[in-house]
Amino acid sequence: MLEPVTIIMPTWNNPDFLFPAIQSIYACKADFPIKLLIVNNGHPGITASIPDVPEIEVIQAPENLGWEGGLQLGLKHSTAPFVGFINDDIYLPVSSAIWLRKLMDNFA
Repeated sequence: MLEPVTIIMPTWNNPDFLFPAIQSIYACKADFPIKLLIVNNGHPGITASIPDVPEIEVIQAPENLGWEGGLQLGLKHSTAPFVGFINDDIYLPVSSAIWLRKLMDNFA
């Protein structure tokens, strides 16, 4: 069984890039178990249209904690043995579908 990976993604009022980033992550996760923790440092309404699925958790920060503060808050909500940090403007092309498996092979 594969160990799940938590991906922490801080965001601040960036819906134009956030939603495509989420879609690209899930389009490229292949069969690797992940949980995406989105730490919203901005307006609460920004994350309202994020799919309500078990693999995605939105954490509303009490204020703008910045990048590092968002990561720290996300870490407090993770119990996974492996955690990755990712920007909210990332785009993973479909040709990178096994990126996480390749990364995790180094820890096997």
